[in-house]
Amino acid sequence: MSELVDASWISRPQRSTCHEWLMHTMREQGAEPRIVHVVAEHPTQIALVSAGVGIAMVPSLGLGHLPTDVVALPVEPGLTRRIYAAWRPEAAVRPSARVTIETLIEVGSTLTA
Repeated sequence: MSELVDASWISRPQRSTCHEWLMHTMREQGAEPRIVHVVAEHPTQIALVSAGVGIAMVPSLGLGHLPTDVVALPVEPGLTRRIYAAWRPEAAVRPSARVTIETLIEVGSTLTA
């Protein structure tokens, strides 16, 4: 990411998770991203990258089919996030809630930070 501090960025709107990650990541590099375009959809970001407008930070779930002139590279260091589950104590007695909670704990314990 340190190599990209002077890049032109295509960002998601303010207060979106992707925008906040871009701001946080660049600020960790001691820089403010130079945002040249703001769009609400990942496919539009990718189309603007393909048109040469700038670069974008897009989560893997938002990549979809990439044009042949667009390359997706992993961010180094990798980005992580925490996911929380909240429920009312009386809901935990329901089988569906209990299974969901147990599954989240099981799957979460297999993930690396």
